[in-house]
Amino acid sequence: MSDSTANVITVPFDFVYKGDRNYIHGTSAYEQVSEYLSETFPDRMNGSFQMAIHSFAKNRCEFVYTLDSGPMRKPEAGRIEISTSTGIHGWFVESSDEISRRVSFPENKITERCQLGDDRSVEMVSAVPFHPIEVLVAITKHLHLREYPGASGKWVFTRLELDRLLNDDDCGQMGVQIQKSIGTRLTQSAVLSGGKPIGKIYFSMVSEWPE
Repeated sequence: MSDSTANVITVPFDFVYKGDRNYIHGTSAYEQVSEYLSETFPDRMNGSFQMAIHSFAKNRCEFVYTLDSGPMRKPEAGRIEISTSTGIHGWFVESSDEISRRVSFPENKITERCQLGDDRSVEMVSAVPFHPIEVLVAITKHLHLREYPGASGKWVFTRLELDRLLNDDDCGQMGVQIQKSIGTRLTQSAVLSGGKPIGKIYFSMVSEWPE
């Protein structure tokens, strides 16, 4: 159920921790919001999609958004920004409600089915039973660990720009190629499906994150 006040719609989302992380993984945020938007606004899902992770959230979040009103000002406790080319704009806003559940996230089951290239690239060689965003983030991280050995921090997923939402067909043909480093702690990579570009993913090197 959602509550709407002055054209601002608020939807509570339930989250679980993935693996040994004690913060909401970016893949979880994408899974929740893409499923909700696809079910609620199927006619608005034919355009581009963007997600920007501004800071980590340790507690449950609500998705607060507007339709056709332009960018929303960042709310207090706003953590992750969502926008589409079809008029949806909003934020994941962290609450005080703790997350009580945890699920396994064996990324090695994904990365053992990918192949690293000599041109700063990686691609899946077969499908795996994971959500496509989990595949994308896992192989991008795997690529960064190869390309930036000995980094003094942790590579994390911080931004996604897609021409369209990911689908199950992408899982077995996903590819990533690092295009450029922005400064020393941010990268931009092309997202590919079947060898065709479908967007960009950004990773940042961080030295602090929730314990």
